[in-house]
Amino acid sequence: MNFLEISRRTSDIVGFQGTVSSVSATGYQATLNQAVSDAYEDIQRYRSDWDFRKRHKSINVSSSANSYTLADLWGLDTPDLATWEYINYDYRRMGRLTYDSYIITDYSAYTAQKPTLFSIEPYTNSLLIAPVDQVYTLDAHYILKLDELSGNTAIPILPERHHMLIVYGAVMKLSTFVGNATLYDTYSLMYTQELGQLMREENPAKKVRKRPVA
Repeated sequence: MNFLEISRRTSDIVGFQGTVSSVSATGYQATLNQAVSDAYEDIQRYRSDWDFRKRHKSINVSSSANSYTLADLWGLDTPDLATWEYINYDYRRMGRLTYDSYIITDYSAYTAQKPTLFSIEPYTNSLLIAPVDQVYTLDAHYILKLDELSGNTAIPILPERHHMLIVYGAVMKLSTFVGNATLYDTYSLMYTQELGQLMREENPAKKVRKRPVA
């Protein structure tokens, strides 16, 4: 479903009068459309590592620089990166240093080589990399910025089979607006069930290794 279709579905459930013809409407329909947008963003914020928010991009580094801004790496495209996950070179995960460790490391006597170590400047998201000896192409994996719905035909990046989760979340928000507690109770249960299904499909499993303490 696109933004307009989700708003119409939500309107039908809540019981608003009239037809929703645009997501740029005014009055109560503006409240409706805002509830849909907010519900969509709430879902994205619920987990920082949803699979549907993950992307990867080929980036180039060379011996001419050890620091690269997002503009350097993305070119003319608007960077859509929220946070870095990891970087692969030659199908292997590169080591990641904390920013504090990177900036106190003296690389003046370091022998440039294949890509091995990198760090991220926290306040700009710039890539910092230990000196390399030539041009290399890396596979950078990252998390997208929050996707915002804009325009009637905007389609959420959330898998389509879970678009009703946005509807349920929006109905919960609007239940207070229309003063219907029963509506909230009913759709909060449906929201919880659908969110659980989404987590099973789109949130990676975590493994914890227990180590004995001597």
